[in-house]
Amino acid sequence: MSILRGDGDVRIDLTTLSESHPDDTCVALTGIFLETTKPSDVILNQIRELLRPQDRDEAFVKGIIEAFAPHTTIVGVHVRHGDYRTWKDGIFYHPFEEYVQSMERMLDALPGETIFLIVSDEEQDMSLCPSSLNAHRIRGSEMQDLLLLSHCDYIIATHSSFANWASFFGRVPILTMRDAMKSNAIDPKSLNMVEFPRLTGDYLV
Repeated sequence: MSILRGDGDVRIDLTTLSESHPDDTCVALTGIFLETTKPSDVILNQIRELLRPQDRDEAFVKGIIEAFAPHTTIVGVHVRHGDYRTWKDGIFYHPFEEYVQSMERMLDALPGETIFLIVSDEEQDMSLCPSSLNAHRIRGSEMQDLLLLSHCDYIIATHSSFANWASFFGRVPILTMRDAMKSNAIDPKSLNMVEFPRLTGDYLV
């Protein structure tokens, strides 16, 4: 196995890896920021399949999703606190009250019955959620939390690779907290899934 480091302005031609590393069955790329031209849907689906979680995690999430009626719109909410309180001076940190506001705005924008499934790295005061939200706190492992988000119809989350990966893996439209707090009105039809998870520089300004 070879490890190629992508730190700095390093360009790696993936099409020639088999020629440059003929004896390796596995080549790992490592680095904070890795970029590529948009892969084909075939490649993206291969990535999803290679990184598919274990069956026990799938079963945990399937049991939760199937507990709700098929016609119900399920919105996954990822409340990331922990390290985000201080990382980059808290640029991505939002108090739970702001997540509740975002859920209320999303509820106003969605037709029919809607529920909110909340996952978090900390305990949250669920009494802040009015009964109209039909919000449920789900407690699973980190992988189960990510997988649950990927099975929802929409995701509300602060900007992070965790939520972005869930959006990518499950092809789920995502509403970032930054966008949610900009406007009192949300248009669910304008939301997009993450085509390929990465942290872009403009979010770090």
